[in-house]
Amino acid sequence: MGMKDAIIHETINLFNKKGYQFTLDELSTNLKISKKTIYKYFENKEDIFRTFIIESFNSVHEQQRDIYNDNDFSTKEKLVAILTTHSKYEDSLTIEKTAGLENYYPELYQLILSSYKTEWDNVESLLNKGMEEGIFKRDFNIQIVKYFLINGMQMMHKKEVLDAAKTSYREGISQIIEIFIRGISA
Repeated sequence: MGMKDAIIHETINLFNKKGYQFTLDELSTNLKISKKTIYKYFENKEDIFRTFIIESFNSVHEQQRDIYNDNDFSTKEKLVAILTTHSKYEDSLTIEKTAGLENYYPELYQLILSSYKTEWDNVESLLNKGMEEGIFKRDFNIQIVKYFLINGMQMMHKKEVLDAAKTSYREGISQIIEIFIRGISA
């Protein structure tokens, strides 16, 4: 593991212990490096979180492309797998633990929400293929479906939604996808 990855992983560890309150001094102490070394890779703590978010979504999109190109899955299986892909960091840092991001780092919160609006070509392709194969209904608008999914996934980043539903991010996403697949299946 390189230094950049070590900084991200220790940031996750500190975040899990202290939330947003940890300092770069604590980070450098835990890593046994100087703060100057951290600044070689990142401008500040927010930049570490930004890199984490970007790498998380990049890992999801990479897995989604692999799933899309895997011929061992049916169209419906591919669609479900793509829509329920986990990021490479999800086991270390769950969405529930990031509650408050909107208050501490509003720009990063918006980055997360806007990231859900990218990389939908394979989903659209699978929806079209499923309609052609007759496994999905033909009477729905793909753009409306896409926005339904985007908004549902974004909604799972709101603590009040998860609390009111008494569910986790992952369970909420699974329910959204299950309801969606049932709704479009022929």
